[in-house]
Amino acid sequence: EGRDGGEVAYIWIGATDRRHEGNWVWNGSNAGKGKAFWNGEGLHGKGNGEAVNNAYETWGRASSAKPNEPDNSGGKQNAAAIGLAPWPKNSGELGKAGEWNDINEYNQLYFIVEYDK
Repeated sequence: EGRDGGEVAYIWIGATDRRHEGNWVWNGSNAGKGKAFWNGEGLHGKGNGEAVNNAYETWGRASSAKPNEPDNSGGKQNAAAIGLAPWPKNSGELGKAGEWNDINEYNQLYFIVEYDK
């Protein structure tokens, strides 16, 4: 939970734009290398974002058709996470539970682990 994420809890989903701001990749080690799925920012940022090759995404929309997120609020949001409650807290105007938000990678987060048996 962190103030930059609208003061709600999140689950990190293994995506980052750490290497190049706005170029989101799937990368479980958070090193910045991986398969690209999103470029740019949502309406709450620069508003120039779009999916790469129609890749799946569910950035925070709340009630808007286009995503509000990612927005790189504060200039240090490099980790994608699923919101466990609407954000910002008490309004939910940017995203609802189950949607993605970009948050500071140094926030304390829950996470999902995938492994082979």
